[in-house]
Amino acid sequence: MKIFNIIIWVILISSFSYTENYFVGVYYYPWYDYNRHWDEGYLRDKLVIPQPPYLGEYSSRDNNLITQHINWSLNYEIDFWVISWWGPGSWEDITILNYICPLISGSNLKFCIFYESTGRLGDPPINFDNPLIFNTFVSDFEYIAQNYFNKTNYLYYNGRPVVFIYLTRTFTGNYAGAIDTVRAHLQNMGYNVFLVGDEVYWGTPNPNRISRLDAITAYNMHGPSQYAGYPSNTNFLKNTSAKYKEYKEAANNLGVKFIPNAMPGFNDRAVRLWANHYVIPNQYKQNWDHTTTFRRFLITARIHLDNQINRWIVITSWNEWHEDTQIEPSILTPPCSQDTSPSGNAYTQGYTYKGYELDLLKTLNYIVGETESLLFFTSFESGQPLPFADSIIDMQGVGGYDGANRPEAGVVSQEFGVPVFDGIRYLRVAGKDTSYTQNSYCKYLLFDIPNILIDEGTFLTYHIYLYQKTHLMLGIITSDGLELQNTECIDQNENPMHPELRTEPTGTWHYIEVDLYPILGKQIDKIYFVYDDNPNSETGNYRCYVDNVRILTKKKIYVNKKEDIKFFFKNPILFKKVENKFSVYNICGRKENKILKNGIYFIKVGKRFKKIIFLD
Repeated sequence: MKIFNIIIWVILISSFSYTENYFVGVYYYPWYDYNRHWDEGYLRDKLVIPQPPYLGEYSSRDNNLITQHINWSLNYEIDFWVISWWGPGSWEDITILNYICPLISGSNLKFCIFYESTGRLGDPPINFDNPLIFNTFVSDFEYIAQNYFNKTNYLYYNGRPVVFIYLTRTFTGNYAGAIDTVRAHLQNMGYNVFLVGDEVYWGTPNPNRISRLDAITAYNMHGPSQYAGYPSNTNFLKNTSAKYKEYKEAANNLGVKFIPNAMPGFNDRAVRLWANHYVIPNQYKQNWDHTTTFRRFLITARIHLDNQINRWIVITSWNEWHEDTQIEPSILTPPCSQDTSPSGNAYTQGYTYKGYELDLLKTLNYIVGETESLLFFTSFESGQPLPFADSIIDMQGVGGYDGANRPEAGVVSQEFGVPVFDGIRYLRVAGKDTSYTQNSYCKYLLFDIPNILIDEGTFLTYHIYLYQKTHLMLGIITSDGLELQNTECIDQNENPMHPELRTEPTGTWHYIEVDLYPILGKQIDKIYFVYDDNPNSETGNYRCYVDNVRILTKKKIYVNKKEDIKFFFKNPILFKKVENKFSVYNICGRKENKILKNGIYFIKVGKRFKKIIFLD
């Protein structure tokens, strides 16, 4: 294999890269100073290998610090800060008005107020029958409107200034009267306020409270002790997803919008050891890396984005170091599970923590970044990649559908009353399980494709309509022969990617999104389809339909207008570029006038196509 260095002029236009719209916020805490808050304790300071913030234990009033936070936020596509506010004249109020506002006004970053209800109104439950609580709430909002809503970068939604309110789910008594009074007073000041309440939790939605708000969200889903431990073992995210669905439906039915939340973990033991709260570790699963709880939480939240509010999502948090929910960069350190307590694990509970630098911000982009690059796509239409017909890799205990000679996989037009999901054709897969006594399976080879490197943002997605039976799925095979069903990969609903464990209902289309991060660094070599009933001893026909197969990456791809590019050719060939006069084709067969990093392309040399792989 020869490596050729070529100078190429790259024209940057959109072709198979496209934009997904998200509006990303983070809870931001302006309460730090060199002798303020840090001394209350935070987990990363209690480790035997300390992991302080990348910028050190800072003051929230440091101009350089604020500027760096703004730059990081914008570089990693964070759109707004929800800034913790503790009352008129408080440290946080002065910090926001005198230090943050002047610097944020020169950027594209928005901000809004996070009303700390317990800090202003007392411990929950917050009873608005108390006149002091009622009046404080109203006067606080008048102050916020007068001092913040006219700031250059204050966040507005459809012309309405936004305020998030902490723990509205604990409001009792005459909260409706208090909220109505706030709205009326602010309307007289010229503002139609947009209130976002922290309502989403493990209880039942309260329609009376929800109806008084404009949108609802969750600040933190840490709660019932059954969720102690690795999320993969506790169904924490699967059950969070169910709660998000329940609250979103309740809110939308009342004309209220829904904003999902995600966080990288939770550990407040360094500041509240007496409370003995359980830990949600940064690792989704034991031996997975320190970004995976955040990654999976973002994927869960992404399912429940509300198009009615332009797909907002809020992250807990930018810098709440006390509860270890921060995504603000720390210093880079090796993993550590030992802390400074006498037992060596009173704070960590034995879980491993790593100084992560920019890893969590990068993870944010890998899941809710706005750019997606399509590495493979087919909806089985004319001119698109088409699968091998009836190409069986391996089978046992399976025959042809309804007495046909053999199992089948091929492209067809609409049939059996099953609507095509996109276009006019789809892939049909069918066969018949004929064995009661042994595991029956059938694997179909669909595509033999150029090797696609699996990076941190790579996903496999497809739509499937299960007509008969459920133990069916589409998968990938890597260049070293690993099949998707034999990996730890899971879909967006936390379900394993093995056909025997697929349980989607028949009679409707399902969207499947597979996170390939557990096999990071491998290369996709083939796409296949599989039926497998093990350990289910069932027989009879199976049939399903597949549409819109995609392999994509959300990892950002950067290319300078001029740079040296390394091409790796499958076979040694002599290649010379002369004034850019050559054609480049992507793996879907479309001619390109750009080359992206980690891209897989073909060039036409004479009458033959040669594969090229452009690596970082």
